[in-house]
Amino acid sequence: MYQIQVHGCTEFLDVLRYNAVESLSQPWRYDVAVTCSSADIACDALLLKPASFTFQTPMFDGTPALPVRTVFGVVESFRRVSTSNDETRYALTIVPRIALLGYTKGSEIYLNQSVIEVVEQVLRKHGLEGADFEFRLSREYPVRELITRWRETDLEFIERLLAEVGIYWRFAMDSRLEQDVVIFQDSQQQYEFGVTLPLRNQAGISDSGQESIWGIQTAYKVVSGSAATRDYNYREALQPQDSAESIFSKEGITTGETYHYAEPFLTAGDAESPETGAYFARLRHERILNEQYRVSGRSSSPHLAPGQVLETDGTLPDAVREGIVITTVRTSGSRKSSFTLTFEGI
Repeated sequence: MYQIQVHGCTEFLDVLRYNAVESLSQPWRYDVAVTCSSADIACDALLLKPASFTFQTPMFDGTPALPVRTVFGVVESFRRVSTSNDETRYALTIVPRIALLGYTKGSEIYLNQSVIEVVEQVLRKHGLEGADFEFRLSREYPVRELITRWRETDLEFIERLLAEVGIYWRFAMDSRLEQDVVIFQDSQQQYEFGVTLPLRNQAGISDSGQESIWGIQTAYKVVSGSAATRDYNYREALQPQDSAESIFSKEGITTGETYHYAEPFLTAGDAESPETGAYFARLRHERILNEQYRVSGRSSSPHLAPGQVLETDGTLPDAVREGIVITTVRTSGSRKSSFTLTFEGI
């Protein structure tokens, strides 16, 4: 069962079906079809209004359904689909508040600020305050002399800056304030651990209502064995600005080298010093290696979310035996069909 509520809307919206996509470092999206007795809901009663979508477990003893998980966001779009004598069908899209940054576009120059300072400045410009986002960072990021933005939306701009320095982001839900929270992180140690589900074969075997995973598939491909960076600093023209990094991988399944020129660094540095040549080379190779192993599967748990490390009591392929980092979750459900979830990970 599912329930949708829109702040300030007095009409009862009954969920007919929904589809959702949640991914690391991207705004999630819930497309919800509802029915309503009102044939003409005003657009200003829904658009940009705080909304929630709740997963519920039905109780068959006459008591109200139990809430399992609630997602908080805002209504981004709304349309009337059809109407009859009994009801009218509408379609709504719910997104996190950070998605609204995509409606502001411009060009700017930032002087003597770090990436973190610029991102926070953009977020606060849109009314997001301390309770709305959190930086959980393990590194100090240096001040840059110049950061340029050219014809990008605010969302595209901060997505580019954060990806450039290896910061990913995910969402948490604050049930007390009834709002979404963006969490920015830069280390594997900051994944959400402790998520364990049993591995069950669905071929004619009942799961007795227990949340589980099944249908695990793995894909492998050859990727570059190293990444190299080069830049030119006119103030230190005689100093070499070359760096190359190779992250450990199984011997014999990587080959070649990927070359990047004009990354935003001033010194070659080392792989652990943020925003140096070696640091950017390491990030680029980590990104390449993420394409080497891909995992997908299905689950009956509505709690699975990007940024979690999924473990199981069953036997998994060696590449993911220590856990699957969930990167994308797709879910759907309706009055006629049960909840379905597919996930992708590395």
